[in-house]
Amino acid sequence: MDKIDLLLIHPPAFFKRDIIFPGPIAETVQEVTDQFLAFPIGFISIADFLYKRGFNVKILNLGELKSLDLFKFFSNLKADYIGIGLHWCIHSKGAIDLAKFIKEINPNFKIILGGLTSTRFHYEIIKEFDFIDGIIRGEAEEVLLDLLKRKSFEDVPNLTYRSGDKIKVNPMRPNISNLDDLNFTNLDLIMFKDKIKSSIGKWVWNIPISRGCVYNCKHCGGSSYSYKSLFNRNKPAFRSPEKIIEDIIDLKERGIKRILLFQDPRIAGRNYWEKLLKLLTKLNIDSLTLELFYPANEEYIDLISKINFEVTLTISPESGSERIRFPHGRVYSNSALLKCVEICGEKGVKLTPFFMTGLGEEDEESRRETRALCEEICRINTKYLKIREWFNPVFGPMILLDPGSLAFDYPELYGYKLIFKNFKDYYEGLSLPSWHQWISYETKNYSRRDLAKNMLEDLEFVLDLKERYATDSSVEGYLLDQEYLNLERYNLYCYKIVAEELENCDLNSLMEAYKNRFNEKILPKLKYGEKFLEAFDRSIGLIA
Repeated sequence: MDKIDLLLIHPPAFFKRDIIFPGPIAETVQEVTDQFLAFPIGFISIADFLYKRGFNVKILNLGELKSLDLFKFFSNLKADYIGIGLHWCIHSKGAIDLAKFIKEINPNFKIILGGLTSTRFHYEIIKEFDFIDGIIRGEAEEVLLDLLKRKSFEDVPNLTYRSGDKIKVNPMRPNISNLDDLNFTNLDLIMFKDKIKSSIGKWVWNIPISRGCVYNCKHCGGSSYSYKSLFNRNKPAFRSPEKIIEDIIDLKERGIKRILLFQDPRIAGRNYWEKLLKLLTKLNIDSLTLELFYPANEEYIDLISKINFEVTLTISPESGSERIRFPHGRVYSNSALLKCVEICGEKGVKLTPFFMTGLGEEDEESRRETRALCEEICRINTKYLKIREWFNPVFGPMILLDPGSLAFDYPELYGYKLIFKNFKDYYEGLSLPSWHQWISYETKNYSRRDLAKNMLEDLEFVLDLKERYATDSSVEGYLLDQEYLNLERYNLYCYKIVAEELENCDLNSLMEAYKNRFNEKILPKLKYGEKFLEAFDRSIGLIA
């Protein structure tokens, strides 16, 4: 293996774990599994930026390579630096455990972390984990270029590192102001690409419209507030419509069939989104997803309807209660949302509304309002039978609160009570076996146990909607199969059983019950008896 200047590793969420019960944690991102395999798109821009300046940089998506002999790989690896992504907090345990594993194999490796979560907890991580040499705070392309040139941590901007018995925090440098200078599609820099080629074709590949945001949704780690406080970015930097079109064409040639443009094009202004949508009408790809940060008007949706391939819009009202939605940063009315749904139906444009379980001020009244709004969306949908399945609302259980969000930094202001208050809490909390033990907060009206119950109830409500509105045998085209719905309902039941058993017994006792399933002395100790054994089989996420 040739010497590598920098190896960027996307860790699995859980590294070298015996067993987990992931439950519904990946409910809204099922294509990446409960190990959250899709890496941050910044990995590509970093690797390409350095590659074009003469450095040998590779990307390793470790969760995709289950058969890789890790000890042999890292024993043979020749690299100056290893960068491990700790962007999403779900990777808090996986990233740290991987860093420790690598350092034990070769103490001479210089291991650095980067990403939103490691930026928020940079000082604590360096202080607590002596096998991590440095953390890059904020955006990393130019910072890593400085590091690779200097071969030293000293005076490298954005870097937090250990120097003897002291921790040094270097000042931040200005951010890149134009995303056109970066590349987000150079898949050639991914190691073992031939082994993961089949999964690459299934990925939803993200292309950023911007870095930074103009909105302040309270639970979002990518809000305007978070970018300012963590990344020192005071305003968004945009990628031009022409460059985005180049990206889409390049990805199509590389076998990527599904693309998400993340961020709403409208935040860049009318000239921007109008040019982008008109350029999209000249393309011929499989499918594209666009985000709506607020309901779109008829003019905007009409332009989208003229695109010659499948376009799906997503919008995230989060709650059906305006009383709850407005303080969380989604300032638009239910009537505006329903009008958008109606226009999409008339124009034949797909729309998926996302709701969330676990908002700070949520209560039973607001939950009823949310369900009523979902019902109304489905009723509107019955007027457009051929696209009935496109309007099914989706519920996302918010299990982990984003570090660095307004809700995390000021929980009392927004109806939250933190259970995970620092990085150690995230790391130790994610060491527990079950999804309900990973819920990192409570709210004004709900305990952690209440939230777990609400999450499963909301997911079951979505199945009820699908059963009522998407299994009509008189409608031609796509229909949900009743057996599929029954299986999904059974999965939720299994999540519930395992969570309840783990509240009453420790994991070792449950493992003993599972291994000795015919032992008559053990089964009576279980609340659900033999039903637990079935649920265990259905709910288990990983045996390493």
